[in-house]
Amino acid sequence: MARFLVLLAALVASVAAFAPPPASTAAARTTQLNAYVPAGLSPAEYKKKQEAESAKKAKNKSRFPKNKPFVGIGEWLKTMEGRQKFQGQKYTASGHTYAKVKFKSKDEFDKAMGRK
Repeated sequence: MARFLVLLAALVASVAAFAPPPASTAAARTTQLNAYVPAGLSPAEYKKKQEAESAKKAKNKSRFPKNKPFVGIGEWLKTMEGRQKFQGQKYTASGHTYAKVKFKSKDEFDKAMGRK
């Protein structure tokens, strides 16, 4: 019986060693969340800068809408064949469609890439 009680006490002690310590409620009440603000900026200036960046991102995303329906290859080929125009054995219009472009000119692309 004594051995059983010693074994039981040893098991309880080993379990308590792995239990997390109880949290101090006084420390939890005094802790506050601080937001990141870069050096040299006030919180108001940083918030204004973040809002400007998010507006810029939203404007850029509106240029390229998502969930635009894709055209399957079969439908695209039928459309392309309908746009082709022939004069004898030569074609005068190929019916080719171009991919959308992100920049309207090479200068605009170079400026966005920081080349100018």
